[in-house]
Amino acid sequence: MAKILLVDDEVQFLELLKFELTSEGFEVFTACNEEEFRMRAFSEKPDLIILDIMLGDKNGPLVYDELLAEGLLDRSVPVIFLSALVQDRPPIPVTAGRNYALHGKPFESEKLIQAIRSLIKAA
Repeated sequence: MAKILLVDDEVQFLELLKFELTSEGFEVFTACNEEEFRMRAFSEKPDLIILDIMLGDKNGPLVYDELLAEGLLDRSVPVIFLSALVQDRPPIPVTAGRNYALHGKPFESEKLIQAIRSLIKAA
């Protein structure tokens, strides 16, 4: 069973997505701020991270890069960035050796689950 870490500052969104992904057979952990993200990333060793681009007053990808630099995350762990400000497309620039996807909010659950399975399989 793949472990997924959901990181978003909207608690209701986290709970809804956690329910959906759990019903698809994933083991799901949540974090709603930078501190919880750091703690869960280190303690749970996720197989995939779903990360909101705007994490409260923080920049989600920037926090992600800090965790990589500090050695709290494995670079091979794929990430799906979520944003209410974009259409579904890969982030630019894509860093070599990392698996990324970008999904807009709201999103189609089937597309997100397909992206999760695809990224986990590729990792």
